[in-house]
Order: sequence, then structure tokens, then C-alpha cells
Amino acid sequence: MHILVVYDISEDRERGRIAELCLDFGLQRIQESVFIGMLNKRLRNMITRELKNKLPRGVFDVKVFQIDGSSEGRYIFSESRLPS
Repeated sequence: MHILVVYDISEDRERGRIAELCLDFGLQRIQESVFIGMLNKRLRNMITRELKNKLPRGVFDVKVFQIDGSSEGRYIFSESRLPS
């Protein structure tokens, strides 16, 4: 199934770590902070777990969508920390 990862992270280093993770899982960059690719259920669970482990301490917004023929897309994972 297709996976779409979208993120907004203010820190360059942290943003780079998430991009590197997406590339390590074979996702293709389609915009600066947007990646897409085909992952089976096991890999989808792995990347979600890894993303949770690598979330930055500062302000961020990370979303992972599953995109398949039976739905327009649904959240698999969503985590945000916004400024107070």
C-alpha cells in the first residue's frame, strides 16, 4: 500500500533525521518535507515506530497517511507539538 509522510519541523537537524529515515525505508521525496512510497504492513509499522522514536523536542507536526484504492486516505499516525 502507498504511504504518504508529511512533516513540518522547525529545526534543520531534526528535519534531516526524519528525511533520512524516510529515505532509508525507500520512500521517494516528492517535496521538501513530503515522501511517498509502497510499504507492506510490517514496514509501515516499523516506520511509524521509528518516527515516534525520532520526534524532536521542539515544535513539530508529523503525519503519516495510508493511501489505497478503497479509501481516499486515512491517518496512520499523527503527532504534533505546537508552540504554547
